[in-house]
Amino acid sequence: MLCPCTLGTARRAPTGKLLWATPIGAEQRQQVAGWLEESRNSQGESVFWTLPKLMLAIETEFGVSLGKTATWDLVRYLGFRQKTPRPHHAKADKQAQESFKKKP
Repeated sequence: MLCPCTLGTARRAPTGKLLWATPIGAEQRQQVAGWLEESRNSQGESVFWTLPKLMLAIETEFGVSLGKTATWDLVRYLGFRQKTPRPHHAKADKQAQESFKKKP
Protein backbone atom coordinates (compact mmCIF):
# COMPACT_ATOMS: atom_id res chain seq x y z
CA MET A 1 0.00 0.00 0.00
CA LEU A 2 1.34 3.42 -0.89
CA CYS A 3 1.61 6.18 1.65
CA PRO A 4 -0.35 9.30 0.56
CA CYS A 5 2.81 11.38 0.81
CA THR A 6 4.50 9.31 -1.94
CA LEU A 7 1.64 8.95 -4.41
CA GLY A 8 2.96 11.68 -6.69
CA THR A 9 6.58 10.53 -6.55
CA ALA A 10 6.26 6.93 -7.74
CA ARG A 11 6.97 6.17 -11.40
CA ARG A 12 7.59 3.15 -13.58
CA ALA A 13 10.95 2.09 -14.97
CA PRO A 14 11.29 0.94 -18.62
CA THR A 15 10.98 -2.62 -17.27
CA GLY A 16 7.58 -1.78 -15.77
CA LYS A 17 8.87 -1.98 -12.22
CA LEU A 18 7.51 0.66 -9.85
CA LEU A 19 10.26 3.05 -8.76
CA TRP A 20 10.22 5.44 -5.86
CA ALA A 21 11.60 8.92 -6.16
CA THR A 22 15.37 8.68 -6.08
CA PRO A 23 17.26 10.90 -3.65
CA ILE A 24 19.11 12.49 -6.57
CA GLY A 25 17.50 15.09 -8.79
CA ALA A 26 16.95 15.22 -12.54
CA GLU A 27 20.10 17.28 -13.10
CA GLN A 28 22.19 14.78 -11.16
CA ARG A 29 20.62 11.86 -13.08
CA GLN A 30 21.64 13.57 -16.33
CA GLN A 31 25.17 13.94 -15.00
CA VAL A 32 25.27 10.21 -14.16
CA ALA A 33 23.94 9.44 -17.66
CA GLY A 34 26.80 11.51 -19.10
CA TRP A 35 29.33 9.53 -17.06
CA LEU A 36 27.92 6.25 -18.34
CA GLU A 37 27.64 7.44 -21.94
CA GLU A 38 31.21 8.76 -22.10
CA SER A 39 32.73 6.04 -19.83
CA ARG A 40 34.28 8.83 -17.77
CA ASN A 41 33.89 9.92 -14.16
CA SER A 42 33.32 13.45 -12.86
CA GLN A 43 37.07 14.21 -13.08
CA GLY A 44 37.14 13.14 -16.76
CA GLU A 45 39.13 9.95 -16.13
CA SER A 46 38.31 6.92 -18.26
CA VAL A 47 36.36 4.33 -16.27
CA PHE A 48 34.99 0.84 -16.94
CA TRP A 49 31.81 1.22 -14.90
CA THR A 50 30.70 -1.46 -12.49
CA LEU A 51 27.83 -1.13 -10.05
CA PRO A 52 30.09 -0.70 -6.97
CA LYS A 53 32.18 1.94 -8.79
CA LEU A 54 29.06 3.85 -9.80
CA MET A 55 27.67 3.65 -6.25
CA LEU A 56 30.93 5.08 -4.90
CA ALA A 57 31.03 7.85 -7.53
CA ILE A 58 27.45 8.89 -6.74
CA GLU A 59 28.21 8.92 -3.03
CA THR A 60 31.40 10.97 -3.37
CA GLU A 61 29.98 13.41 -5.94
CA PHE A 62 26.48 13.97 -4.56
CA GLY A 63 26.77 12.79 -0.95
CA VAL A 64 23.94 10.30 -1.47
CA SER A 65 24.34 6.63 -0.62
CA LEU A 66 22.39 4.35 -2.95
CA GLY A 67 22.12 0.60 -2.54
CA LYS A 68 22.77 -1.89 -5.34
CA THR A 69 19.11 -2.23 -6.28
CA ALA A 70 18.51 1.51 -6.33
CA THR A 71 21.67 2.08 -8.41
CA TRP A 72 20.69 -0.68 -10.84
CA ASP A 73 17.18 0.79 -11.13
CA LEU A 74 18.72 4.18 -11.86
CA VAL A 75 20.97 2.70 -14.58
CA ARG A 76 18.00 0.95 -16.18
CA TYR A 77 15.86 4.09 -15.87
CA LEU A 78 18.55 6.03 -17.77
CA GLY A 79 18.30 3.46 -20.58
CA PHE A 80 21.53 1.54 -20.07
CA ARG A 81 21.92 -2.24 -20.01
CA GLN A 82 24.41 -4.74 -18.69
CA LYS A 83 26.84 -6.02 -21.31
CA THR A 84 28.27 -9.50 -20.91
CA PRO A 85 30.40 -11.49 -23.34
CA ARG A 86 28.99 -14.59 -24.99
CA PRO A 87 29.98 -17.74 -23.10
CA HIS A 88 32.50 -20.14 -24.58
CA HIS A 89 33.94 -23.34 -23.20
CA ALA A 90 37.54 -23.19 -21.98
CA LYS A 91 38.46 -26.44 -23.78
CA ALA A 92 36.61 -25.71 -27.02
CA ASP A 93 38.41 -26.77 -30.21
CA LYS A 94 37.88 -23.98 -32.74
CA GLN A 95 39.18 -26.08 -35.68
CA ALA A 96 36.84 -28.96 -34.88
CA GLN A 97 33.91 -26.54 -34.70
CA GLU A 98 34.77 -25.04 -38.10
CA SER A 99 35.12 -28.47 -39.74
CA PHE A 100 31.75 -29.53 -38.30
CA LYS A 101 29.90 -26.60 -39.87
CA LYS A 102 28.03 -27.25 -43.11
CA LYS A 103 29.71 -25.57 -46.04
CA PRO A 104 27.56 -24.19 -48.92
